[in-house]
Amino acid sequence: MGIFSRLLPSREERLTKEIIAKVRQEQQPISDLGAAIASAAMRCGEAMKPHVHFGSEEKNTEQAIYVCFEFLYFFMHMTDRIAYSQLGSDRRSKLMEALDPLIVGPAIDAFFDHWPEDRKAGMRSEFRRKLNIAQREYSACRGLVSDVNPVTGDSLFSTLARHVAELCGKSLTDPTAHVVPYGIAIEAWKQLQLDKHIEAVGKVL
Repeated sequence: MGIFSRLLPSREERLTKEIIAKVRQEQQPISDLGAAIASAAMRCGEAMKPHVHFGSEEKNTEQAIYVCFEFLYFFMHMTDRIAYSQLGSDRRSKLMEALDPLIVGPAIDAFFDHWPEDRKAGMRSEFRRKLNIAQREYSACRGLVSDVNPVTGDSLFSTLARHVAELCGKSLTDPTAHVVPYGIAIEAWKQLQLDKHIEAVGKVL
């Protein structure tokens, strides 16, 4: 083998590099979308922490985690809705399947990384179960917001606000308790810009 053959990359090496670059290019918009969803949910959860009131600090911490998860369920549902509209059924399914490991595992690890693997596996299964329940419930909602009853209506954001308020220990019959999570969710929604993320995904999926 000549010296130039040793210096120049082989066809196999070039092909491998091209494949890796292509995979990274295709996966980046989905990774960016997953990171945006997780970041938005965690910011919302952090903003709600002062409003979680139970009898002990341990219970407050536990419920604050579930509040973060509820925002994750909500933003995942909204991603599902928009993806179906923009990408169609098949590509929507591919996107949601690709997002699953980007959301579920890191969400559990963020709070339970110190747990043994078997317990974390159980939490991942429970997360997916509750995500499916949330998907069905949010699917029954009418519109993003309600013009008649913005906070207490049956819209997506109203339903989310009620769920979060309940997880924080608030009364479901007290509409004032829903105002804070409602406002936090609306602000996060504006910043998230799911439409643009999913449009970018559609170019590579």
